Amino acid sequence: LYVLLDAMQSRLGCVIVCGITRDHAVLELFEKRVKSRLQNHHVAFNRPTKVDIIQFFQDRFRLCGEDLGSASERLMQETSSRKRPREDDEDTREIYIKAHAKAFEACIADERVAKMLDDSVSCGRSMRWFCRVAQRCACEINEDDPLLRPAHLLEAFRAQEPNSCRAWREALRSLPPAEKALVIAYLKLERIGKQYCLENAAHALARLGQASSQEAFDEDRLLEAQTLLLDKSMVLLSAEARNRRDAHVLRFAPCRLAPALDVDDLWLALRGDDLGCTTTLRQWALNHV
Repeated sequence: LYVLLDAMQSRLGCVIVCGITRDHAVLELFEKRVKSRLQNHHVAFNRPTKVDIIQFFQDRFRLCGEDLGSASERLMQETSSRKRPREDDEDTREIYIKAHAKAFEACIADERVAKMLDDSVSCGRSMRWFCRVAQRCACEINEDDPLLRPAHLLEAFRAQEPNSCRAWREALRSLPPAEKALVIAYLKLERIGKQYCLENAAHALARLGQASSQEAFDEDRLLEAQTLLLDKSMVLLSAEARNRRDAHVLRFAPCRLAPALDVDDLWLALRGDDLGCTTTLRQWALNHV
C-alpha cells in the first residue's frame, strides 16, 4: 500500500486510491508513513437523525402557490377539454396550502408516527429508505382525500419494512397464472418508467403467448385478472377511473402497482427465481426489458 501511495505522488502517476470503510478510526491502524499519504479527502456518510428525517419530509411535502400553478398547467395540457377540472383561483390554492401544512404538522406530532420515526432511526435506516417511505406516502394522497394523514405515513412505514417485502413475495407467488403474468408484465412496464394500462400489458403478453401456449391469455382472462388484482389492492387505477369497472375502463385507464409493492425487491426476487414463475414467463420478463 505504501508503494502504491508513494507512486501517486509522482507527476507522471495516474492512479487514484479510493477506500471504503465503516470504521471512522481506520487511519489510526496504519503506520505513520502510510497515514500521512491518506489525508487528502475524507467523505463521511452518516446515518440520518430524527431531525434530519423530519426536515427531509418537510422539504419533500412542502407546497407553494407556484408549485400548484405549474401542476395545474401540466394537468390542463395532458387532459382533454371534457376532462379538465375547473380552474382554481389563487385564494383556493392558498386555502389548500394552509390545510396541507396543518395536516403535515398533525402527522409529525402524532405519537404513533413519532414512535415509528424513532424506531426507524434507531435501526439505522438509510436516507434512501426514508425516500421510499415518502414516495409511498405521497402515492396514497388522492382527490378523495387530498391531505396527508398519519395513517398514510404509518402505512408507508409498515410497507417498507423487510417483513412486508417477504409477505408480498408470498402473495405474488400464490397468484393464479393469469394474475401473476399480468403483475409481471406491469413490473416490466413499471421499471421502464412510462405510464401504462392493461392494453399495454396485454400487447406485451401476446408476444409471450406466441412462444408458449401455456402462457397464452385471452382478453376475457386478462380482464378478469385485472378485476381481481384491483380487488386485492395490488393494482390501482387512476383517480378519475377508480370508481368504474366497465371493460373499456379496465383496458385503457392508466394503472400502476400499489405503492406497498417494492418494485426493486420484486425484480430481484424474479431474477432469483423466487416468485414461482414458469421458466418461459421468467425468461421473457428478464430478457425483454
